[in-house]
Amino acid sequence: MNDIEIIKKCLKKIKGDQFDIEKGLITDGWIDSFGLLKLVKILEEDADIKIPVDEIRIENFDDIDSIQKLVNKMM
Repeated sequence: MNDIEIIKKCLKKIKGDQFDIEKGLITDGWIDSFGLLKLVKILEEDADIKIPVDEIRIENFDDIDSIQKLVNKMM
């Protein structure tokens, strides 16, 4: 499974199929702060990475591309 598939799987655990990957996940209200923390926890478990607190910023989680860059950085 590639990193994009892992990210989509993680997002589906939070929102099911109800998210739009073309929009800002946070800035357009698809996930809130609680959802962001859940996403971080799920990503850490599923991608076997550790995301430092200082990397938990909107710009790192607002779209799949930015999440992918962060995941790759943490691997």
